[in-house]
Amino acid sequence: MKVLLVSVHFHSSFGWSIEQALKRLGHEVRVFDYRNPPIGVPGKVKLLWARTVMPRELAAAGRKFRPDLIFLAKAETVPAETIRGLRGELRCPVVNWFPDARLFASRNVVEQMPHLDFIFSKNIQDVNRTRLIGIRNARFLPHCADRELHVDYETTEEDLKPHRCQVAMVGSYYRYRELMLEHLSDFNLRIWGGGWERSALARTKPECISGREARSLVQTQVFRAAAVNVNPHHFDDTEGLNQRVFDIGGAGGCQLMDGPRDAKPVFDVPDDLAVFQSAEELREKTGFLIGHPQTCRDMGERCRRKVAAGHTYDHRVREILDLMRLA
Repeated sequence: MKVLLVSVHFHSSFGWSIEQALKRLGHEVRVFDYRNPPIGVPGKVKLLWARTVMPRELAAAGRKFRPDLIFLAKAETVPAETIRGLRGELRCPVVNWFPDARLFASRNVVEQMPHLDFIFSKNIQDVNRTRLIGIRNARFLPHCADRELHVDYETTEEDLKPHRCQVAMVGSYYRYRELMLEHLSDFNLRIWGGGWERSALARTKPECISGREARSLVQTQVFRAAAVNVNPHHFDDTEGLNQRVFDIGGAGGCQLMDGPRDAKPVFDVPDDLAVFQSAEELREKTGFLIGHPQTCRDMGERCRRKVAAGHTYDHRVREILDLMRLA
């Protein structure tokens, strides 16, 4: 089957992982990066490119490739009219796997819905809310891990040594995250992600700020090297599990996440994941886990096995194609 994958695309991105899974299932994939204007386009012109040039280029790519399926991965800047036109002209199904928490915050995606065969969301509340606007093609689809980057990637002590620490946190800077991590500042703490250079922790404890993102294989090295991985969800993720839960779990890292959250049917709490609901509990459980390294290793390995068995991109893409009877 020929699949036109419309996604943001770079190594270890959401779109990249979907592409690899589709290829492993034997499909021919053509990628259209909807957020990738030509090199040299000035910043002020990029928005104009996204609104006018990109939709025309996407339509042209579809006509040239003649796919059997158009697979949108978020596609929050792709106009609904472009999707409607391509679906009608090529007479092929179109799906959108939307990975963020706020499905209804994207006007383009909301307007795409009547022209999609299915819209997939990690947020059950948003899936239910689609019925209020007459949409019956929404389905719940949890996050997952990448088999190549997380589950099957083999690391050595040489890979892990530069990242060894008691506590790691991978994620962008938000003030509320900083306030949480201040309660762990006397531990050997390492923070990976954008924006932390402007935090108070960068001034009071600069050695804990890595100064860069943890992407691709480095991310798994960080997860495995840390005794405990703290995972404070984005404030939009109010109930479900974020991508990081599966990345850490698939890598076999020990995880302490904010809660309460519904981890079923994937993980068991507290056997697989530890959960904190207060600053005091965050500190208490972090200290306990650091003091019990075998418990940490056992938790991580249980998560890795469960993710490998049923929660990788290969599994999710197969679910989508099976639902559409295109596998």
